[in-house]
Order: sequence, then C-alpha cells, then structure tokens
Amino acid sequence: MMELHLQEHDLNDLIHSSLALATDRLQLNGIRLEEYYAEEKIMLTVDDEKIRIALLNILINAIEAMMPGKGVLTVNTYAEGKSAIIRIQDNGTGIPEENKSRLFDPFFTSKTKGTGLGLTSTQNIIINHKGHIQVESTIGEGTTFIITLPAN
Repeated sequence: MMELHLQEHDLNDLIHSSLALATDRLQLNGIRLEEYYAEEKIMLTVDDEKIRIALLNILINAIEAMMPGKGVLTVNTYAEGKSAIIRIQDNGTGIPEENKSRLFDPFFTSKTKGTGLGLTSTQNIIINHKGHIQVESTIGEGTTFIITLPAN
C-alpha cells in the first residue's frame, strides 16, 4: 500500500498543473490542446503529487502516440454523481485489441525505450485513491483514458 499525503484539491487545478508539466512536449510535437473543464468546482481529497504523476504518464503516452504536427489532445473534466471524471483523449495510432488487456501489466510495453511501468504505476495510484481507470481505443483513430475518482 502506498503512503498518501491527502489534501483537498480542485480537480481543474490538478489537471492544469499536470498539463503544465507536459507543455514542452506538447509544443515540441506541435500538438494542439483542447480543454473542456467542469464549470462547477469539483473538490477531491488526493495526494496531488501522485495524481500528477499518474496524469502525466497518461499525457506523455498520448503525446507519443500522435503524429507530430497532427496531434490533438483533448482533456475533459466533469462531475457524475459523487465522482469526478477526467477524460484524456488523443487522435494517435490507437491500441491493438490484443494489447488493450495488458496495458496495465507490469513491464508490458510496445515502446522501444519503455519500461512498461508507467501505466502500472498510474493504475496503482488511481486504485489507491479509490478510483478506477478505463481505456477505449480504436486503431487509427486514437485512445481515450477515463479516470474516475471520488469527489468530495
């Protein structure tokens, strides 16, 4: 069990600070960022540092999956009942069906330089926050990660 330093944070602030860490990569790859944020304030009790790591792993994977100059990264936040939803969508290559079930397996990677631990640790962080993460992907169209976390 990982040790969490829980504090109350605004969902949109967490997303902004995670995106700020990926700004250089977005610009280097000429990726357009589309942001759609919940209008109401959604508060979460989370370890902000760990959540940022989890989100950054997904953002970096999304950036790396897209064609430089043609990429569109869409980030969306909203509330659904007592849950906060974060959707991170790319228009990259998509994930083959046979890889989808293994995405969160330790050491599974389709990257030449990947360790296969990014999404494993991302999933562990989300689960430790009593949330869950799901993936939707279509080859040639892109991938969407949907993270659900309990809202206050």
